[in-house]
Amino acid sequence: GQGRMLDALAQLGLVEEALLELGILGDLGVDELDCHIAALASGPALAAVTCTDHGAHAAGTDPYKFRLKLLKNSARHLGVLKLAAEKAGWGNKLGKGRGRGIAVHESFGSWVAHVAEVTVNSNGNFTVDRIVGAIDCGVAVHPDGIRMQMESGIVYGLTSTLKGEITIKDGAVAQSNFHEFELLRIDEMPKVETYIVDSHEAPGGAGEPGLPPVAPAVTNAIFDATGIRIRKLPIRPEDLRV
Repeated sequence: GQGRMLDALAQLGLVEEALLELGILGDLGVDELDCHIAALASGPALAAVTCTDHGAHAAGTDPYKFRLKLLKNSARHLGVLKLAAEKAGWGNKLGKGRGRGIAVHESFGSWVAHVAEVTVNSNGNFTVDRIVGAIDCGVAVHPDGIRMQMESGIVYGLTSTLKGEITIKDGAVAQSNFHEFELLRIDEMPKVETYIVDSHEAPGGAGEPGLPPVAPAVTNAIFDATGIRIRKLPIRPEDLRV
């Protein structure tokens, strides 16, 4: 399908070409799109999902409504999108310096959508305040376990989005342990809400699918708050200073 083609092409940095080739952007009122993302460095979810937000902005369309139209033939994408947007209060205005972003991704036989809310100050410092997630993993055999897996996937996703960085010095990895390769701390954890789609489909994964949409939801929220597109991870305050 189109979603799998976009994922594959995203890994080659060809998201824009894929959208144009499939005729998706023209159908949505976008004539051209400037989308340059290091797909191999940030992963296919970040590349494809952030590029979708580029398309929505270029079309002058709400990112959520843009996705509803783009994914109109994919009931399970729509299911998690609608559930996450509803529970997050999508469309309600946020205060100055705050932004909201949405992302949806399929992996390991499950569909997940996240809505992230952020606050960015004038110095570029920011916080992730809230993440609302919805998952369709087929029949929910152990709902509490699914929620815990989603929450842990969000922690891991935020760690790679905000902190996880490996640098090379003199031909070797510079970070020696977790005092240099930092993890998300408990006081940095946003409020998290997880909702499970009532599904009768075959069970899919729950451990991994909550992670890929985290970074694009956060970066899309930062764009909503600041108008600045994030091109690399982890996000640094200097990336948000104009």
